[in-house]
Amino acid sequence: MPMPFVFLKSQYPLYLANEPHFGKSFTPVLDKYTQKPIAEVSLATSEIIEKAREAGKKAEPILRRTSVFERKRVLKHCVDQFQARHEELSRVLSLEVGKSIKDARGEVGRLIDTFTFTLEEVGKLSGEVVSLDNSSRGIAYQGFWKRI
Repeated sequence: MPMPFVFLKSQYPLYLANEPHFGKSFTPVLDKYTQKPIAEVSLATSEIIEKAREAGKKAEPILRRTSVFERKRVLKHCVDQFQARHEELSRVLSLEVGKSIKDARGEVGRLIDTFTFTLEEVGKLSGEVVSLDNSSRGIAYQGFWKRI
């Protein structure tokens, strides 16, 4: 079965505080096999970097007060979007990184597994080592974290 064409825009912004921003210059994203540009992404300017720092400072107290329910809602939305766009994400990853489509699909599957696992564990963990074997791709892997 032929692979459907992945529609890519010619240029992509960077996102900051949920808003697209275009810098003054772009960097090409190359097809790893042909070395031909497949798109361009905006580079941050010093002004955009400063806005990012300010947005992070503003968001930090809000995120600390975010309820477990709201965190789960956000993570569930991410999982739903990744699942709905699984093939698109896989094909773009294959183009950008040069992975086989099979490996790219596996990577997107791992992305979904990671967010699903996080969704299931939000509110339970207080800083510890956890097994990541909740999916076939996570067998023999562990994650750890500590909030400081």
